[in-house]
Amino acid sequence: MNRKMVLIILGVVLCAGLARGAAPTFQALMDPAVFPDAQRGMVVEQATLDAGILRIVTTGAEMTANAMTARTDSSVSVGKSSRIS
Repeated sequence: MNRKMVLIILGVVLCAGLARGAAPTFQALMDPAVFPDAQRGMVVEQATLDAGILRIVTTGAEMTANAMTARTDSSVSVGKSSRIS
């Protein structure tokens, strides 16, 4: 998709939101009906919360967030495994 087409689509989406008088909420955007198919096969495979540590594993990444230390870690496994934060 070329840049001009993306800008047109973005403009239509933004104008549609303004016509309703409010931007979409996070909850509305996260509704599975909004984006029923995962992007290029990426899906959440596992999500756990144990002792204040949230761990999310997707097809191509792993993210952890520790509520007690406010530390987050992320790694990707697309191509080869590598830590990104």
